[in-house]
Amino acid sequence: MQLLLRKLTGNSYIIPLIIFCICVWRIFVPQLPANNGLGWDGYRYYLLTVDGLQSQVLDSYLAFRIFPSLFIHVLFKVIGIAFTPANVILAFKIMNTGLITVSAWMVKKIFEKYQLNSVSQLTGFVLIFLNYGVLNFTFYNPVVTDTPAFFLSLELFYFFVRGELINILLIGLIGTFT
Repeated sequence: MQLLLRKLTGNSYIIPLIIFCICVWRIFVPQLPANNGLGWDGYRYYLLTVDGLQSQVLDSYLAFRIFPSLFIHVLFKVIGIAFTPANVILAFKIMNTGLITVSAWMVKKIFEKYQLNSVSQLTGFVLIFLNYGVLNFTFYNPVVTDTPAFFLSLELFYFFVRGELINILLIGLIGTFT
């Protein structure tokens, strides 16, 4: 058992790859049926994604949660993708998959920095990633800002551990609008 744990945690990419595979599988499972899969809050984020800064739903509440929707808005404009609910939902699911995967890699790097043993690392991954909030709710109600906020908080800690003050300030600024 110890040998299996050491093999799982010995490589920086194995557990993030497992997390990635679970996320890809979760893209294809059923999601919230309300408002064509957008949910209630997701519908407002969808309208914000479609219209960008010109959106009628942009208020003081959404102004501080605008970054993920604007990111996808700009990406769709540049690539020329139609702003249909299905496309926006898929874009958020793909973004969430990427953010969770990079988060897993950063957590692995943090664990390596503190030289945690294999059992502690595996326990940490289970507690951080294999839970309802990260691997279920993220894909059941994908058009929200929870996953980008989760990613930015882990990224903030990652840069804190590495002592990178400029990156901490930049992530803090982005986090203000997430």
